[in-house]
Amino acid sequence: MLLLVLTLVGLAPHHWCSRPAVATRAGLPALRLSQRRGARGDGRRVSRVAQVVQQELSTIIRSGTVHGPRAIQERLRHMISIVDVDLSPDLSNARVKVSIIGERKDKISAIRWLQSSAGPIRHVMAQELKEMRRVPRLSFVHVDVSKAVDVMVRLDRLAEERERQGGADLLDDGLDFGASDEDAFGVGGGDEHGLVEGEEELEEEDFLSGEEE
Repeated sequence: MLLLVLTLVGLAPHHWCSRPAVATRAGLPALRLSQRRGARGDGRRVSRVAQVVQQELSTIIRSGTVHGPRAIQERLRHMISIVDVDLSPDLSNARVKVSIIGERKDKISAIRWLQSSAGPIRHVMAQELKEMRRVPRLSFVHVDVSKAVDVMVRLDRLAEERERQGGADLLDDGLDFGASDEDAFGVGGGDEHGLVEGEEELEEEDFLSGEEE
């Protein structure tokens, strides 16, 4: 009897020991689904933060509370519209697209003020959005919305005319139907009639800005 009890006690650890967890292919779909949901959630979060930044920038620019290295007239501040905000996935950088109504001289003065005041504007935004753990670094680029609208109208008219003429070739006026949205809005480029991105290009137009370095 004693021998039987000892034998059972000796076998018990082997019997009760749980089998090690092994990753199986059956669990992979759930893991991948969780990862996809996480990616979609991150995208929605970036979109929401971009909207908040866009609204706050509009308020700050019009309020006149920014004290940067350059001065700007109140009428020019009210000519600035925030068109869109592109945030990096980690929310550390924001590319702010602005549209400025008015003449070329006014546009240059306004975009130069925005670019030189990016730091002070970010500081004011950090004071207003204290619930944000990180306020993105700002870079401002000008987009000619009116020019883009004119291009779209011309494209629509050409399409209608092509239909009326049975698909005749009407593409000889230099319009690029394959142009991206950024090309259409003048981002990353420019011509003799459009405002070009970048401080270096703007310095060539100092005689228009009426401002001294």
